[in-house]
Amino acid sequence: VMLAYTPLHYLLLRETKDKFLIMTSGNVRGDPMISDDSRLKELTKIVDYILAHNRKIVHRVDDSVIRPTHGGPVILRYGRGYAPKMIKLKHKLRRCVIAFGGDLETNGAIGFDDKIILAPYSGDMDNPRTLREHEDVLEFLAGCYGLKNRSPIIAADLHPAYHSRAAAEKYALRNELDLKLVQHHFAHLASVMAEIGHDPEEPAVGITIDGAGYGLDKAIWGGEVILWDGEKFRREGSLEYSLMPGGDLATLRPVRMLASILSKFMSLEEVERFLRARGLLKGLRRGEKELKAVMNVIRKRSGPLTSSAGRFLDSVSALLNLCLERTYEGEPAIMLENASYDGSLLIRSVDGFLASRGGFEVVMTGELMKELLENIESSRKDLAYTAQYLLGACLGRIAAEKAAEVGVKAIYVSGGAAVNHVILKAIEESSKLKVYVNRLIPPGDGGTAVGQVYVAGRLEES
Repeated sequence: VMLAYTPLHYLLLRETKDKFLIMTSGNVRGDPMISDDSRLKELTKIVDYILAHNRKIVHRVDDSVIRPTHGGPVILRYGRGYAPKMIKLKHKLRRCVIAFGGDLETNGAIGFDDKIILAPYSGDMDNPRTLREHEDVLEFLAGCYGLKNRSPIIAADLHPAYHSRAAAEKYALRNELDLKLVQHHFAHLASVMAEIGHDPEEPAVGITIDGAGYGLDKAIWGGEVILWDGEKFRREGSLEYSLMPGGDLATLRPVRMLASILSKFMSLEEVERFLRARGLLKGLRRGEKELKAVMNVIRKRSGPLTSSAGRFLDSVSALLNLCLERTYEGEPAIMLENASYDGSLLIRSVDGFLASRGGFEVVMTGELMKELLENIESSRKDLAYTAQYLLGACLGRIAAEKAAEVGVKAIYVSGGAAVNHVILKAIEESSKLKVYVNRLIPPGDGGTAVGQVYVAGRLEES
């Protein structure tokens, strides 16, 4: 929802009966915005009117999206009115960098000297038009700031299947440039470090919470405690791994993730009975047939493993019958956060939800889910609040211990779920440390390019 902010908006609204309009940025879902009148016919089936202008659009810039979080505004989508943004670092980069970012709702970035330029929002890289525009914007910025003659290093996400990585590899090969792959959550943490001007020679402790990122062990990370020791990143703790039955299908149908987590402390027969009793089979499109297929996958333990905070939040959202099928990015977690408004904490201690495995700290999501079930007769808002709070409190406790070991007084939090006010509150209260989050740089994947620049720019000339 946005208020009118140009004279043209006021003129349009003046003639409407209800004083509101449903508007689009001028693009079919997934495509970049249309900037050529010859393509307007693509919109005729989805809009009643088209507002055009005779001025040529040289560079498309989409709407910005902002939400209040943790005592201030956070830019979720970095577009018109903000981009391109220059971030001034407190140190000089050793190399110039062109960073391609991630694959979902992403931005690119370039870096040189003590500056990082974050490009406008591009979108999802699985669309060929969007990917081409993404490359064009980076090429334009690199030309504007003279990077092409300075042998920049090309940075991209570690994920081997990302379209943005493939584009970066081709760009580096075509121009005979070095390529640096940066792990997704290391880039998230580095984006906060860049924004607040963290000295890279000093240690830092961060929490990264999101839906997915390709891990160094080839699992899907997303609920991590990470240490920067002044030289490299090291993963110090995470949510325990859970199977994703059906892979990406588990992100679209949260009941699948719920079944997986329940199977940590229930037999498969008990899981089936529980899901039926709660009326959750409606979250599986093929009902009993799909349930049997999911149980078979869990029995065989075949599928990717994840430590994702997003997938745990999805499972709780399904448990509480808030969202059984995702129709847009982050929907189950958003519904869960909304349901927790005015909720109360049912369980105060996190001691039973933490375990140490050879010095690596683990949040036991199975035990956490088990405790929620023991309180299942409580109000939905209290259960929703408690699940999110305990998740944040567990990660905050681990991060505080690591911070004490290296002598730092703050925790950096980033990732797509780092706008959840309940989780952020829990991290701050459990750690008793100052918590910094992204404000001007998107905490989601739109900010990873900044982190990639921060990391790749530390590399010496090869």
